[in-house]
This record gives sequence, C-alpha cells and structure tokens, in this order.
Amino acid sequence: MKNPKSSYLWLTALCLSAGSAALSAQTTAPAGSTPAAANSDQVVQMSQFVVQTTQGMGYVDANSVSGFKTNQSLLDIPQAELVLTQDFIKDIPFTKNIADLLRVVGYNSFYRSGGAGEGTMVRGSRISVALTDGMIAPGWFDSYFLDSFEILKGLAAALYQGTSTTGALLKTSKKPLPYEQNVVGLQADSQGLIRGTVDSTGPVGTLGDSKVGYRLVLSDQHGGQYFANDPLDIWAIHLTTQLEYKASNLILAYDYDHFYGNYNSNGVLTPTGDIFKGAGRQYEGLWMPNMYVNSYNRGMRAIFDQKFSENWEMRLAADFWYQQEFGGNAVNTAVNWQTNTFSGIFRQNDSPADEWQLTDDVTGKYSFGIINCSSTFGFAHSDNTSYSKFLTLTRPGLANTFSIPLGPNTPAVLDSTYVPQKSAGDYPVPANPGTRSKTYQDLLYGQEQVDAIPNLLTLQAGWAMVQTEAITDTNISFNTPFAATDVNFHTWIPRLGAVVHVTKGISLYGLYATNAAVQSVVDINNNRVPNALTHSKEFGLKSSLLDGRLVADVAWFDTVQTNQTVFSGLTNFAGVGYYIPVGTTTNLGEDASLAYSPLPGYQIIATGYKGTVLDQNHNWISPSYGNSWSFFNRYDFAKGTALEGVGFGFGVDRIGNRYLTTTPMTFPTGWVKPAYIKIHEGTDAIAFLDYHFLKHWDAHLSCTNVLDSNYPIGTQSVTVVDPSPPRTVTLTATVTF
Repeated sequence: MKNPKSSYLWLTALCLSAGSAALSAQTTAPAGSTPAAANSDQVVQMSQFVVQTTQGMGYVDANSVSGFKTNQSLLDIPQAELVLTQDFIKDIPFTKNIADLLRVVGYNSFYRSGGAGEGTMVRGSRISVALTDGMIAPGWFDSYFLDSFEILKGLAAALYQGTSTTGALLKTSKKPLPYEQNVVGLQADSQGLIRGTVDSTGPVGTLGDSKVGYRLVLSDQHGGQYFANDPLDIWAIHLTTQLEYKASNLILAYDYDHFYGNYNSNGVLTPTGDIFKGAGRQYEGLWMPNMYVNSYNRGMRAIFDQKFSENWEMRLAADFWYQQEFGGNAVNTAVNWQTNTFSGIFRQNDSPADEWQLTDDVTGKYSFGIINCSSTFGFAHSDNTSYSKFLTLTRPGLANTFSIPLGPNTPAVLDSTYVPQKSAGDYPVPANPGTRSKTYQDLLYGQEQVDAIPNLLTLQAGWAMVQTEAITDTNISFNTPFAATDVNFHTWIPRLGAVVHVTKGISLYGLYATNAAVQSVVDINNNRVPNALTHSKEFGLKSSLLDGRLVADVAWFDTVQTNQTVFSGLTNFAGVGYYIPVGTTTNLGEDASLAYSPLPGYQIIATGYKGTVLDQNHNWISPSYGNSWSFFNRYDFAKGTALEGVGFGFGVDRIGNRYLTTTPMTFPTGWVKPAYIKIHEGTDAIAFLDYHFLKHWDAHLSCTNVLDSNYPIGTQSVTVVDPSPPRTVTLTATVTF
C-alpha cells in the first residue's frame, strides 16, 4: 500500500525548523487586549491566523476571521462570505444546534435531529464537512465552545480539505483571553429542557518569559423535548491552554462531548409534500422508545503560531479525535399511502471512528517597488479510520424489520415498539463485522496575490495538489474473508481570482475554481461511486461602507459537477445508506448577504438566495432547494435613557422550492406518481427580549417559531424528515464576573 503522506513530511520538518529558529528572534510579542479594550468593542487578535474572540463586535464584521487562511478585509477576497460573530450567536437560542442556528440566516437544514448535528445546506446543496480551526472535526460536538462561524460560499477546495462544491462551514473555537472573564449561564425552555453552561478564561501567570492563559468551557443539557421519544442530553467539556513566548504562540486543547439522543430523522411526507400529522403533533417525528444512540467524542488540538517577522508568519496545527457511537435506531425505507403504513429495518449501531490531521500554513507580504504582493502556501494531511458495524441480522425473539400504521393509533404502536440496542463491542452470533474504511487525504497548495494596479486591481492565482487513498473492507452480509478495495487518486486543481476596487469601500470580483475528490459513499450494489470533478465560475460585488458599519455582497455563480450523487434515504442489501449516481449536476443562481448597523444600537443581518440544482436532464436534485431569504435584527436602547440595558429583536426566515424524489413512496390508488415531490414551505420567526442589569447580570427571553408553523424542516428523503418544533419560549440567565 502506498503511503501518500510521505511526500509531505519534509514540509513539516522545514516549518518546524524555521519555527524553532525564530524563537530567538527579537520581535515584539503580539499585543494582547486589556479588559478596557475588550469593553470598547475591540477584537482581541494575536496574529493573522489567531483571532481570540469576536465578542463585543456586534453583528457586523468587515474582516474574515479565518477564511482563506488570513485575517483580512472581505473586500480583498474574491468570494462571498458571511461572518457570524459571538454577539450574534448569543442572541439565538439554538447554540446547542448548529443546523437551527444557521437556518436563522437563510441556510437550510439537511437534518436537524441529533441536536448538535451540522446538516447544513448552502446554495441549494449540502455542505459535506465542517472545519474547526481549519481542521475537519466530527459533527457531534456541542457548539458552546465555538466563538464564531464563517459561511464560505462557493468552492474553496484548493485551500480546505474535503470541502464541498457549494461552500464550507468554518468554525473558530474560543481561545484564552488575556483578561479574566467568567460567564455562568442557566437556560430553561417551555418544553422542559434544562441547560447549564460555564465559560471561564484568563491569564494563569508566567512561566519564565512566557505568558500562560486558559479557557474552560462546560455545557450540560438534560430534560424533555416536545416530541415523543426524543431525548437530547449533552455533557461537554473543552479545556484550552495558551503559552505565549515573544513571537510564538502555542495553544493546546482537549475536547470531550457525550451526546445521548436520536441518531436520525424519522418522519415521513404525505403525497402533498407535507409532514404526516395524523398522529398528533407530538408524534410527527415518528420516533420510538429506545431509538437512541450514545455518541462519545474525544479530541485533542494543538496550534502553534510563529511570527518570523512583521510580514511573515506560520501556523502549524494538528488534532486527533476519536468518536464512538453505539445504540439502536430504526431506518425508514418506504412509506405506502395505499396501506397507510411506513416500514423499515432496525439497525443496531456500533460505529467507532478516529482521525488525525496535520496542517501547516505560511503567509507573508512583500513588494517589488510599488507592487505589493502576498503569498500563502502550505499543506494538510488527514488519516481517517471508520467502522460501520450496523447489525441488521435478527436476534432470537427480536424482529429485524417493522411496519407501523399511519393514523390515530400510531402513537400506541410507536410507544410499544422495541428497538434493539447494541453496546460497544457487543456482537451476537453469528457476527456481522460490517464495513471498515481507511482514508488518507493530502492537500499541497500555494496562492499568490498581486496588487497589479495599486488600489485598483488585485490578481490572485492558486493551485493545489489533491491526493486521496481510500481502502474499504466489506463483510456485511456473509461471513467471508475481507476483500479490500484500494483506490488511489490525485490531480492538480487551479484557482484564479481578480478583485477590482471600484472605490475604497466597493469592489468587484471574479473567480474560477475547481475541485476533484474521491467519493467514499456507495451505490445500491455497495460499490463506491465514481470520483467527482467540479468547475465553478463566480462573479460578485462587495461593499464595506460607513466605517465598516455596512458589509454586503451579491454573487452570481455557475458550478458544474460530474459524477454527482444524492442520498437515497434507503439502505442497500448490506444495511448501508446508499447514494444514487445522477451524472452531471449544475448549480446556477445568485445570492446576497447584508450586515448593517444603520443607527447606534441597531443591527441587521439579511440574506437571500435563488438558484437551481439540476441534473443533466434538467431535473431537480433530491434533496435540494431553490430559494431562501432571512432577516434578523436587534436594537439596544442607549446608555443614559430610561430603558438603558434593554435590547430586543426578531427574525424571519423561509426556504422554498425544495424537492425530493418519490422513489420510496407508494401513492394512493388513482394517483399518478410524479418523479419528484415539492415540500410544503413554512416561515419561521424568532423574537427575543434582552435585559442587562446590575452590571454583571443578563436575562434573555426568547420565543422560537412565533407563528407556530408546522412544516418539514430537515429533509433528507420522503421517509427521513424532521418536523418543525412548535412555539417554544426559552429563558436564559447569565452572570459575568
């Protein structure tokens, strides 16, 4: 077996040597913020790579926190991007659920069950992976330890490993702050959910000439949710330490997260595209008792930032995480509206996975006379091993399949259905080892940016070499020796961009980007689907006006991907969820975002999207959506007025033109079965009231789904749907000291 990472080891040694040599460089240590600076709405920034917090910025950020590997003005980036700051995140009562949080700003949920899941869709299609501090991370971490989100719209595979064709979700974790801050919070909602949080940070002291700081983030969540048989318990701890020595900065972090709840969506659609409501709203999720998964995530992160000089800097990062999921769940495979039943298989889960990654990024600025230039280059390597030990064989006395009626007696049947459970490493006889996969991914990239005409035209050219090796052992249906399938794939992908600075606060940009990747999913015959190739063209306009109080972009894009696949919502003979090859896919449309503070104390975030995601026969890709819009705002009364300390806000969002294939659905007698079904649309609304009092206390009262809209939110297939939660009131109290 070829080891694809060997060609990159010299880069690691080179960067580590350069970092060690620079430890003795007499450069000024990065300036840290003081408590006064933090209270004056300044961002605490260590370097181009490390931004410690967006707290105190409000909703508007004119800079990219981590996108494109540097902290730079959004006007200089030839791509659309939206930054969600810590202040914005705190106003949304969905910090425990990233899919819900992003839906508030117009990004659709692929799925929302699982609580801490990140099933997010951008520009009509699903984002394949999310990255934490630039590295791929499991999707079950509770989001309270995150400082900010960046929604990078469009193709960024030349810089970020494994990212999808329509965008990337970049998450920045909370870093230690150079001043003491302790925040304790307690949250309760009208459905019986209780959540407690702790966020403590500050300097520890000195170690020789080094400064030492820490950040400890805890979250604990228990209690009921509205839907029957749908628990959501979370216990998470994230401990981060930081060591600053002159021009060097080292961050070490430990992450632990235990999640207990439903593994997948389970609702079904009716022939009219609505969610089934005949069993009462509390049972629209169609979850059964004992249909739960224990998910344990443990990880370690290390980030070393080294300033070689005022203009050159390196960021070396590594992480390792281990994920263990076990329990039981029911997988819907069909819904029949002639017999009014839905059916599927019971699956006992034991799915361990681990991944380690190493990334290195170097950025610098230089000039040739009046021509300013900048370089960014580096590499990334990831090594992932995962096991899908999905047991679908029948244990003595336990059924392997189910068929449940859809009607008034559905609740009683659901409540009396037993879902077989599985503990980690627990196998009945005969054993069914499942699927084992091993994937190596490597990315070697470089990017040059040149101010070809100072203050007018900036050109950008980048390239990346992508290399993937994937090994799969399959032994699901029969007790036969493993048969390994080893796939090697590598190619070069270019990236070209240009930015025209029309005025100081307005720029036009164009971008051509490509991607190529091995697809690890399987088809109905349990064979790996072909490699995917992508070409994308994008043009846009950006603005940063009124001293940065207005940040906006609008983009037109045309992306073509070959060998595209869509999730079927079903399982194949091996018990694995399979994907359907649909050939060439075209993603064409436009989107826009706006972050604006028109008046002191008043802030707005708005987004919009309209486009199509079609196959080569001009049919809608399932699942996809065709339009979305959102509006969210907040107003705070000024200091010295009678309502000082009071803030309020509301938001509205809507997603439309969502289509799913009808393959798993049997229509009523006399109906003509269409190839696709359009999903019932719904409008979600949020309102909140915030009161800051006695200097350190804050009370936050929010109401989600104010209109009590009842419609499908997460939409994977016609048999895998999430219902919208009903109107819910949440009270959060925090104290900062």
